[in-house]
Amino acid sequence: MAKNGATIIMACRTKKSAEKVQLEIINESGNRNIHLELVDLSDQQSVNTFTDTINKKYDRLDILINNAGVMLPSRKEVKNIDGVSVEMMLQVNFLAVFVLNLKLLPLLRRSKSARIVNVGSSTHRISAKLCGGFNFSDPMSKQHYEMFTSYGNSKLANHMCALELSRRLRENGETNITVNSLNPGTIPSGITRHLGLFLAYGHLLIQPINKTVVSGAYTTITVATSPKLEGITGKWFEHGVEVPCASAANNIEDAKTVWALAEELTGISSKTIIGI
Repeated sequence: MAKNGATIIMACRTKKSAEKVQLEIINESGNRNIHLELVDLSDQQSVNTFTDTINKKYDRLDILINNAGVMLPSRKEVKNIDGVSVEMMLQVNFLAVFVLNLKLLPLLRRSKSARIVNVGSSTHRISAKLCGGFNFSDPMSKQHYEMFTSYGNSKLANHMCALELSRRLRENGETNITVNSLNPGTIPSGITRHLGLFLAYGHLLIQPINKTVVSGAYTTITVATSPKLEGITGKWFEHGVEVPCASAANNIEDAKTVWALAEELTGISSKTIIGI
């Protein structure tokens, strides 16, 4: 995208490592319009400050890629905007994305053709199968925490709200904004850096079938930029093509309930902010 002349806004947590990547992109692409903005997705105030900054500094947004995520072997909590404890993976992988999508929608609405791309995970199917859908009885994983199931639950919630946002935009007649999700595949991206030695060793064993970071970005770039996907919304992609997601994600009433939960936990009213 940088090589094609796009203005890139990098939303990153760690300044030092982000500046290194920023410089690499500038040098390789010859594009100096690579901007860096800091944000910590585990901190709701940081997410709110970031969206306020972006809305003030830029006049439109054509593509929003929600790529960051976290996977934790043991349960951790963070405080939300009201001081309520929230399970960290749910915050980073779902609630932060919910806020980004809603609060940056005014900029996306100014684009002739905008795309929201949520990077998900095939683990959403694990939670859907084991819990029969989103785990409403224990959304914070207080009663039982198992990394892959809880991680999958956060990714399932993410996709359900992507589908709900897609439906609301269409019902509001906003056909210029599409919302899609994808599974990039197994990639050595650093998301497993918090795993213990046993899990880290297991991840090492499957390295031969892992995608590289470059090949792992293929589906994300395809969904974000392919002319063939113009106007396509509310879909799930893997290996660059559309495939079915977990059937539980398509439950409209459950998606509305997950949406309401996200509003409660983030203190955001979609009706107030974006009118839908």
